[in-house]
Order: sequence, then C-alpha cells, then structure tokens
Amino acid sequence: MRHFIGLLLILTSLVALNAQESAKYRDRFQEYKLGKDLFEQNVYIASMYEMEKYVHQPDLPHFEKFERLVNDARAIAVISALRAELPQAENEVVNFVDDHFPDPISHPVLLELASYYYNQKRYSDAVYYYDKMDIDGLSLLEMSEASFKKGYSLFVQKRFNEARAEFARVKEIRNEYYYPVNYYHGMSLYFENDYSSAVESFKRAGNSTVYGPYIPYYLAQIYFATKEYDKLIGYAEQKVNEPSVLNRKEIRQLLGQAYYIRRDFQRALPHLEYYEANTEKLTAEEFYQLAFTQYQVGKYNEAKDNFLEITNEVSRMGQQANYYLADCYLKLGDKNSARAAFKKVSGIALDPGLQEEATFNYGKLSAELGFEREGINVLVGIGASSPYYTEAQNIINDILINSRDYANSISIIESLPKLSPKIEATYQNLTLKRAKQLYIEGDRAGTEVLLNKSINYPRDANYLAQAQFWLAKLSSDKKDYAKSIREFEKFLGMAQKVKDLPVESGPGMANYYQGYNYLKLKNYEDAEAAFKNAIIDLNVNRNNIKDEVMMARVLPDAFIRAGDCLFKLKDYAEAKTFYDQAISRKQAGYVYAMYQRAQIEGLLGDSFKKILTLEEIRDEHKNSEYYDDALFVLGDTYQTMGTMDKAAVSYLTLVDNVGNKSPFYNTALLRLGLITYNQGDVQGALTYYKRVIANDPNPKERGEALLGVEEIYIKDLAQADKYLAYLDSVPGFELTEFSRDSLNYTVAKNFYLNADYRRAVTAFSDYLAKFPSGFYKKDALYYRADCHNINKDYNKALADYEEIIAMGPTEYEERSLNKAAIIAYNYSQNFTAALKYYKAYEEMVKDPAEKYAAQLGALRSAFRLSKDADVYNYAQKVIQSSLSSSDEKTSANFYLAKTHYKNNSLDLAIPAFQKVAAAGNNNQSAESRYLIAEAYFKLGRMDAAEKQCEETNEKSGNYPYWVAKSLLLMSDIYVNRSDLLNARAAIEAVLENFKDDNSITTLATEKLKNVEKLEAENNRIKPPSDGQLEMQQPGGGN
Repeated sequence: MRHFIGLLLILTSLVALNAQESAKYRDRFQEYKLGKDLFEQNVYIASMYEMEKYVHQPDLPHFEKFERLVNDARAIAVISALRAELPQAENEVVNFVDDHFPDPISHPVLLELASYYYNQKRYSDAVYYYDKMDIDGLSLLEMSEASFKKGYSLFVQKRFNEARAEFARVKEIRNEYYYPVNYYHGMSLYFENDYSSAVESFKRAGNSTVYGPYIPYYLAQIYFATKEYDKLIGYAEQKVNEPSVLNRKEIRQLLGQAYYIRRDFQRALPHLEYYEANTEKLTAEEFYQLAFTQYQVGKYNEAKDNFLEITNEVSRMGQQANYYLADCYLKLGDKNSARAAFKKVSGIALDPGLQEEATFNYGKLSAELGFEREGINVLVGIGASSPYYTEAQNIINDILINSRDYANSISIIESLPKLSPKIEATYQNLTLKRAKQLYIEGDRAGTEVLLNKSINYPRDANYLAQAQFWLAKLSSDKKDYAKSIREFEKFLGMAQKVKDLPVESGPGMANYYQGYNYLKLKNYEDAEAAFKNAIIDLNVNRNNIKDEVMMARVLPDAFIRAGDCLFKLKDYAEAKTFYDQAISRKQAGYVYAMYQRAQIEGLLGDSFKKILTLEEIRDEHKNSEYYDDALFVLGDTYQTMGTMDKAAVSYLTLVDNVGNKSPFYNTALLRLGLITYNQGDVQGALTYYKRVIANDPNPKERGEALLGVEEIYIKDLAQADKYLAYLDSVPGFELTEFSRDSLNYTVAKNFYLNADYRRAVTAFSDYLAKFPSGFYKKDALYYRADCHNINKDYNKALADYEEIIAMGPTEYEERSLNKAAIIAYNYSQNFTAALKYYKAYEEMVKDPAEKYAAQLGALRSAFRLSKDADVYNYAQKVIQSSLSSSDEKTSANFYLAKTHYKNNSLDLAIPAFQKVAAAGNNNQSAESRYLIAEAYFKLGRMDAAEKQCEETNEKSGNYPYWVAKSLLLMSDIYVNRSDLLNARAAIEAVLENFKDDNSITTLATEKLKNVEKLEAENNRIKPPSDGQLEMQQPGGGN
C-alpha cells in the first residue's frame, strides 16, 4: 500500500510525548506495525486482527495525528477483510468510503473497492467508484492500472467513446499496461468505426506476444468493414497459414465473405465451409452465404442442408433461401421436398413476385404429386391478373376431372362466381361420381341431391343418362315402383342415343330392375318382357362385363324371374325354356329352377320327367332349401299316381331327414297317417296323427289330425274313453273354446291378408290376450311380428320374433331367426343378438344363398363385437364362398385384416389389407391403404410406409379423412428421418386443407408442437446478443 508511506511522519510526533506516555504508546504502535507488516506479506486475516486490536485499544490520545493513524489502521483492516473475501467485507469497505470520502484517507480504499468490482466483473459498480477518484493524481503505474480497468469496464458496456478517452490517457506510458491499453483502445476505435486510428493502435499491440495473435482478425474485420476486399484477401491469405494466429476460422470466414462479395464462389467455398465445420452455431446470414455459394458451384445436396438451417426465417432472406432450397430439391429430383419449400416461399409476402411464382409452383407440384385438395385450394387463389392464371386454370380443370376428392372439388366449383362450359361439364361428372359414392355408402338422400345437381348441367349425354338411371334405382329402393318405372323408361329412351354406358348402369341392369318393378306390382307381362330384355343385353355385352357377380347372379336370376312371370301367365312351355337356361348354368338359384321345372312338367302331364327332376333334387341337393319341397311334391306325385309305397317313402324321408324344421313336416305326417290308415295299420296312423298334434300344428293341421284321431278311436277302436282322455291331455284344448279361438284368429288374419297391418296388430294382440295358449298362438305371434316389421316398429317385431324362437322348432323358427338377426343388426344395433341369431340361422337353413347371407351377417356382427374367433371363422367362409361378390370378399378381407391389426399381427394384416386396397375405391379401401402404411411404420419400414402414404393420397382422394391421416403419418416418417421441413409441410397442409374434422386438426396441432420443439432443439442459428460484449481475454493486462 503505497499511500501508507506518509505514516512515518506521524511517528515523529511521538517525540513530543513525556517519557512515561512515550513508552506506553511505543508499545501499542508495535501492534500497528505488526499489522502493517502482515498486510504487506498478504497475510490478510492476521493483519485485519492486529489492526482491529490496535484501533480498539483504550486510552488512545485524541489529537489529530493519532486519529489519522487510527483511520489508516481501519483502512488496512477493511482492505484486508475484502482481500480475504470475508462475508461482510464489501459492506464495510463501502461504509468506510461513505464515511471518509473525499478525505484522502479514503483514496486507497476507494481504489481497492473499484478494483474489486472490476475483478468481480461488476463493471457498472467499478466505473462508479473510479469516477470518484482523481486518476491523474495517481502514480504512473497506479494511473495506468486505474485507467485500463475503468476503460475496460466502459468498453464491455459498449460505452466506446468514454472507454477510448480513458485508454487514451495512458496509451503512451510504457509499462505492463501498455499493450492491453493500446489493444482495447484500438478495439474502441474499431467499434466507433474509426478504422484508420484503430489500425494504429492494433499495430502497437501487434508487437505483444499476448495480443499480437489477435490482431490479424481485427485488421481483417477492418478491411472488410471498409470494403477493402483486395487488401483483406492479400493480408488474410498470408495470415491464415501462420501457426500463432488466433481466430483462424473467423479470418477464413471474412476471407470467404470477401470472395463471396466478389462472386468468386469457387474460392469462397472452402473458407466458408471451414468456418461452418468448426462453428457450433452460425447466424442466419452466414448459413445463407454458405448455402448460396454451394448452390452456385452446383453442390446442391450440401446447399440444401444449409438452406434448411434457415428455412423458418420469416424475412426476405428466408424467402429467398426457401426458393433456392426448392430449386436444389428439383435439381436433385425430390419434387415433394421442393413442394414443401415452395410452400414456405408462398407464405412470405416480402417479395410479391417471388411469392406469386412460388405459389403457382407449390400448387402445380401438389397436383403432379397427387395432393389434389392442396393443389386445387392453392391454384384457385391465383387471380386473373397473374401471369400464371391461364396455366393454373388448366391445371385446376385437370385436377377436378381426375380428382377422387369429389366433395371438395364440388365445393370449390360451387364457390366460383362463373362456370365455363368446360367446368360445367366437369361439375356434371363430379356430382354424378359423388352421388354414386354416396349411394354405395347408403346415403340415399345425399345421392338424390347430387344426381339432380348433375342433371341440371346436361353437358354430356352419357353422364346425363347415368344420373337418370340412378334416380330410377333410388325410386325403386324407396318402393315407389310406379315412379321408378317411369324413370327407367326415360333412361332407356336416353340409352338408345348414348354409347359406352357402364354395364352396372346400362340398359341390361335397367331392364333387370324394371322387371322387378313390374313384378312387385304383379304386372307379369311387362315384367317378363323387361327380364327378357335384360337377358338379351347382358348376353350381348358379356365380353365387356368384368363384374363376376353380374354374370353369376344377375343373369341367372333374370332367366329365373322371366320363367316365373311366364309361369304366372300359364305359358308353361316357354317358362320351362327359361328355367332350363338357368339350370344349365348351374349358378345361383338353379335348384329353385329345377323345382319349378318339375312343377311345369307335372302341369304338362309328364309325370315321369317331373319325378326324375324331383329325384335329382332329392339325391344331389340335400342341402338345398328346396330339398324338403322336392320330397313333399315327389310324395304327392306318387300319391296322385296311386303309388302309395313310394309316396310313403318320400314323406317318411322328409319327416326323418328334415324333421319339424320343414313347413311340410305336419302335412307329411298327415299324409303318412292317411296312407297307413288306408293300408289297415290304424295304430300306425294314430301315431302319425298324434305326432302332428304334438308338433304345434296350425289350426287346419290340428283339425285334420283330430278328425283322424277321433275316427280311429271312435269308429275303428270303439274307445271313446281313451279318445276323451287323449283330448284332455292336449295342452290348451277345450272343446267349448275352439270355435271362439278360431273366430278371433280369423278376424286378425283377414286384416293381415288385406294389408291392413295396423288393425291386424291390434287384432292379433287382442287374440293373444284372450287366448294366451290358443291354437293359433305361434301363427298370431309370427304374423304380428311381420306387421310390426312392415310398420317399421322394429323393437316390437324383434320381441315377437324372439318369442317364436324361444318356442323351439316350429314352421316359423327359421324365418324368425333370419328376420330377428336383420332387425337386431340394422335397426336395434344389438350386435350380440344379431350374431346369436345369424349363427343359429346358418346352422338351420339349407339353401346355400341363405346360408351364405347368414355367414355374411354373422361376420359383420362379430366384427362389430370384436369377437376375433368368429371373425376369423366367418371371414374365411365368406372369402371361400362361390356366392360372395367381389365387394363382399373385400369386406371380409377388411374385417380379417382389422382383427389381425388390432392383435398386432401386422405381417398377417398387411396382405389382407392389400387385397382390400386393390379391390376398389370405397372407405374400406381408403382405410386399408392408410393402415398398410401405418403397419409399415410400426415395423420400421419407412420407405415402404412413405410409398404407401403416397398411394393413399393418390387413390383415396374422395375420402379426405384418410388422406389427412396419411399426411400426418408422412410427417411422422419425416420426423423419423429428421426431415423437419417436409414434416412441418405435411402437418401445415392438413391444418390448411382439412379443417372440417376437429379430431384431425387437434392431432395435427399436437404434431406441429412436437416438430417445433425438435426445430428448436436442432437450431444452429445464433441467438441475439444480450447487449454486453463477450470479450476474449488475451491475458497479462489485469
């Protein structure tokens, strides 16, 4: 402490004291001297202790010179505490300064406090206390130290003008602060843009081994700032190769930037690449310079990586960067990524011309790559004044014509202020396609609206005719058969003038449906003519019919229905011809045709042929629903011919092989009873009659059986008591009630037969209430159920059908199972009950078509219930059935695939989904395409997943939900590849173009947040400066 030299003068004052006091105070002064010696030896704690002891000794004299000595001791004590970093030291030093400033005794403490704040990097506090000092009054060394530290504290706070003045005070003094003072003096001038003066100071500091290595970087910066690029290049090219030079990468960056400004990209590139490779984070401008340089020399792959670093910059530079990024991708053949980059450009309005061009390119590439909705939505926004308008309009029309996203395309056209003839024709086509799509999905009301829209723009006769066809089919579906007839006639008139109509909506199918219209109205003549016309047209076009169902079901059915009409018209020979055609094809319904032919052969008097046909059904088609019909008619034919033994065999075969599941069961027993009785076997006949009564017969059957029992007991056996006893054993039978029971039932049945179904319900309910165990109970329940069904009171119908089913085997059980299953599935949506009834119906029914229908219903129900075992079972049955249509096979594969997928059996799910996707273009196909992609994603097969997503976008455009889901899955694929540009683009495309589904937009928003988080984590752009310089410390100056 240089300021403590003056204390020697104080000691001379001790001579004036008397001898006794002198000795006492000399001893006490030794404590002061010891404290000072310890201080100079840097033993600060001990020094502080001695000085504190000295200051607090009792009986100190109170004259001025002793008080100054005590204050000096206090000063040494607080400085010692500060240097020893004691907790309260800073406050004590501040208090000392506050108490004694401006007394000179405070100066050494003030200097110490300012230096303390400098060392603690509390630069504002340091400047505050340096400002209190008279720095010019210090020694040269102290002045150099104080000026440097004060100047540096100002410099770090960017107070360059004040810092420069402080450094200038001592920059000529050659001591240990000479080089740091001149270095920071030059830096201050540099930041004040006084480059020529800065150069002079830097040259002085350049002779320092400490500061010299830093100087080339700042000189290079000065040359760059003053645009002396040739001087920079010459100087920096030499310096970057010197081993001692620091900031080499920064110098190379400046060198690269100088070449960049001179557009010498080949020479700029290695320097800019070196800087990037050795720097963790760059500014956006630095990334742009590097990327643009790489772009200029044709290194497009490297350029796109660096353009990607600034792709989210919302600035003119960011807009240009994305534009060049798009071009890089185009040159690399990656149109999808180019599309994403153009989208970025189109979202920035700082350069309108660039924005307009990018918007067009984004829309155009979207169209090319199958992103129809995006393409249309973007291109329709290009105004008539744009140079890209005409081309955009052409692309729009091409997209609309080929679009699968019918709903969005229709909405866009309807939003246009005026439609050109070309767009009107497109609109006619799209509304027809959308109508057909809605028809398949079961939306009949929506179908009708779209068909009428299509008809309102009759630009194309083919589309107009098709729309008319489907309107007629809608009327038929609504059971308005008279209206449907008129509309089909109108269509058939149109069809004569139109070529190349689709087979499914051509004249053949129109005549087929027309035939059914007439058949429903019991107009057999016109129905027969319509079915014949259908047969002719379908046969003529058989080579063009790709739908196997049409040839396997529709054509054979047309032959059969034509035969039925002729049968009704009693033209038996002609009817037989059509039945023979159906039989020869051996397709759906041909056993029925055989049965009808047998009937005709009987009516034509050829009993031999009739018997042969019926025996063929008996022997070859035991599983047919007409098996029991054939047996019964065969027995009846033999009986008519008087061949009673053969008749009895047929009836008995029916009773034994089919049992009470057949509606002919009781009648066959009655016939057996009669034959047996006539053959003299009264006990056998009695047994047959009793079996009828035990099998819940209808009233007529019960009456005949009771008459037979009565005749045998009374006439043949003369056993009246046994007869009465038997009658008492028959449940619910009371002689006095029989006539009332029969009368009440007959009234209800007449309402039913007269189609007065509401009154029939009331009458049947009244009958069942009066006769809960009546003779006609099961009949009344079944017919009431049918009335409820016709009245669309499905819950009550289902309850009645279920009560019949619970009765066990009856003639109504089979039909009740079928109808209960249909109601439970379609209306009650009680899929558990539906599955139960479909399974029971499948086991019971013999007809292959009905058995197949039950299997299909069981499959659908099992799928709804997630009954995996039943799904696997019935899916295979449907897929393997010769009766299943291509659509039904597709649905079965879909249910199978979804079940495999749910159970994570992805390798089994994918092939099944692929069959569905390849089979058509409905919602199941669209979902399957998406789930294939998702399965590949879960299996880690990203390339396959991406390719499948692209297929979904291309082929499933009319199912926007799955397109949106596919885009979001693509974003996940891109995230997996760290391709955040395309990940963001895919998500933003969903948010911009699929706003109608909240579940989709919510999911997209969540995924966007994740992408933004990843972008932040991977961001290599330097954050903005916090306002305080981050200085390199060369060392040696403080």
